[in-house]
Amino acid sequence: MRLISIHFNKLIYLNNQRLDKSLRALTMLQALMAVPTVVTGFYGMNMHLPLAGLQYSWIITFGITLILIVIEIFVLIKIHFFDR
Repeated sequence: MRLISIHFNKLIYLNNQRLDKSLRALTMLQALMAVPTVVTGFYGMNMHLPLAGLQYSWIITFGITLILIVIEIFVLIKIHFFDR
């Protein structure tokens, strides 16, 4: 009976590790996808925005989004998010 209990606990531990890795990946993807959604969501509203009158405002918005994503990835690297 003790042997079965040990193997069952190992199985639970391995499943918890897999679940932790999956949730970590989903959290990272959600965090990275939230930035472009927020930045571009403002341009879908009916309000005056800075840079909206420029011919290439979408390129500037895209650049700002990329900069924010790079900063977010840098912060995730600094807190060792990918090492776990």
